Amino acid sequence: MTPTNDPGVIGAAGDFLLHCRDYSTLVDAHVGYNREMFDIEVDEDRRRVRFVPRLAEGTAPQPMSLLEDLPQERDVIEAAFAARDRMERAAALIREVRHHFECGRVVIDGFEQLATPEIAEFTSRLQAPHDIPLDADADLGGFTAEEFRQFWSALARWSVTATGLYLDAAFAGHCQYDYLPTQLVPRAEFVGRIANLSGLAHATVNACLSRLTYGSGGIRNPDPYLQPLLCTPSHVVWSPHLVEATKAERNMLKLMARLPATKPLADNLIAGRERVVTRQFRDLLARHGYQHKGGIRLPGERGEGDRGEIDVLAFHPRTPEVVLVIEVKGVLGVDEVNEVDHATQEMIAGQGQLRDAIAYLKVQPPERLRALWRQPQWELVRSFHGVVLTPNAQPSAAYSHVEFPALTWKTVERYLFDSDFKTPCKFWRAAVDKRWLRKAAAARRDYHTLRVGTLTYELPIVVSEGDPLPQGRPNRTGRGARPRPG
Repeated sequence: MTPTNDPGVIGAAGDFLLHCRDYSTLVDAHVGYNREMFDIEVDEDRRRVRFVPRLAEGTAPQPMSLLEDLPQERDVIEAAFAARDRMERAAALIREVRHHFECGRVVIDGFEQLATPEIAEFTSRLQAPHDIPLDADADLGGFTAEEFRQFWSALARWSVTATGLYLDAAFAGHCQYDYLPTQLVPRAEFVGRIANLSGLAHATVNACLSRLTYGSGGIRNPDPYLQPLLCTPSHVVWSPHLVEATKAERNMLKLMARLPATKPLADNLIAGRERVVTRQFRDLLARHGYQHKGGIRLPGERGEGDRGEIDVLAFHPRTPEVVLVIEVKGVLGVDEVNEVDHATQEMIAGQGQLRDAIAYLKVQPPERLRALWRQPQWELVRSFHGVVLTPNAQPSAAYSHVEFPALTWKTVERYLFDSDFKTPCKFWRAAVDKRWLRKAAAARRDYHTLRVGTLTYELPIVVSEGDPLPQGRPNRTGRGARPRPG
């Protein structure tokens, strides 16, 4: 079958894809409405439906929380440009990889060329970094985290090379449909190639392949970003774009959490993220002169179990009357509306845990509090300030930051000043005010119009003159926060 060159057909196909884009956007908006992120205003006469953000006092309107994370994406791009000479050399090496074209797709012949350090570095710089890397020996159920990294590195080099050869042919003026990067490989060849590139045993490659096979494990609604490989008994097929766009370690944890056989492992690994963030945050507090303690179990009534655990208690010697209470949630980073809602509910639950813990601390006599932690001088304590901390997941606008604000560890690293750590009150106030979002908060709110069928939909957007992104630099001073300018 020969693909069409008819401009009318190609144009109609393009219009259909644009319609799919708009329809997908509306699906997310409706999901957000079902999750109580939006209210809907309907004008029947004009056949207009407007999605209005549902905001409570102290919430951060979307997409402000998303904007907070975007400078981290810029860091990845800037790092790639900083290594531009090496990246250009790697791109040249990719163009030199031996290959041919068969049945409209790229077929790589020179796999040994993919093992060069330049191509390995090029590929790693294109991959989104994992916010909290798993320990190398972490058990993922059939293989370790390090073995999965080696598998994924080999698959990513293969995919990036296929894409590079496709783009090279397209830029040379060849018809794109004769040089597509989609890979169709005999299963035995796939396993052998990945094993050679990664240094893994064939059994380990097969275990990774089985986990990443679309629909394997009995998942009801498979996700191609979690399982990007289509497999038959004889062949493996995949889109290089899916591999290049996937956050591999995070998505592996998400996949494991959805598979009954690996969910307990995933739960333990995600809980491990909490321990890592807790340790990093306590180290930062110590550098700023705080006294702190973690993992404090609160006893239940009459010895009946525990009330729960306080992740971090801290105070600064200059203000012994104020105590900081931190609840850490190890939720994974989010990509779509349902994940945002799940992460938000987890953080709201964290607010409830803070509320209960602080209520308990307020009514206990000093001698009982000293049994939990010998410091501070409990007779002097007059107030408690609570904050919910996550590795990098932001809540939706359903989360109120008035009483117990939320911060990500990435935000703490990037945006907080030394002065924000002078007292627990200042740290809490910085988390509530989020001054790094002021420019975005001041931007004009408007609506973007989509027309589907006979209905017009209006979706909320932010309109800014200039760059609305928050600005910040990673903390430097004493490996802590940077000093306030001026």
